[in-house]
Amino acid sequence: MLSRILFSIALVALLATDADAKEMKIGIIDMQKALNESKEGKVVLEKMKEKLMKEQDILAKKKDELKKMEDELQSQGFMMDEAKRNKKDQTLRKLSREFERYREDKQTEFMAEQRDATERIYKEILKTLNKYAAEKNFTLILEKGQQAPGVPGSLIYHDNSLDITNEIITLYNSKN
Repeated sequence: MLSRILFSIALVALLATDADAKEMKIGIIDMQKALNESKEGKVVLEKMKEKLMKEQDILAKKKDELKKMEDELQSQGFMMDEAKRNKKDQTLRKLSREFERYREDKQTEFMAEQRDATERIYKEILKTLNKYAAEKNFTLILEKGQQAPGVPGSLIYHDNSLDITNEIITLYNSKN
């Protein structure tokens, strides 16, 4: 984080030395906000939520079935002959492993879909941003964002008048 701050300061200082040649124009964008609040981003987010809810329902049903089998084995296991009990126990363990594999596969699949959708939208927003920056003669555009929840990114403070996020969202939405 410190290296990003130092890089930003050095970049601004370097650009400031060229201030005599042209007026410096700086903008700030919150790419996370642009991703989440663009029309396409909202649609993708809603679809992902729906898919996640369906998967959670499927997983809950499978988990309930496993729990029912486990409870049945525990309550009736002492009345079964050893071979039958062992077979039910093996079946239960096999189904538990399959459940875990299924859950992990779906989680990996979901994360990959989310990453791909985010990357696709991000690239399109970036194209819109670059075109906007060139048309409006920006010297520098910095990204405002968090590294992690509650942890600020390299941009600690900025004047809100420099924030072009909503303009970029509007431009992006109008093209898509």
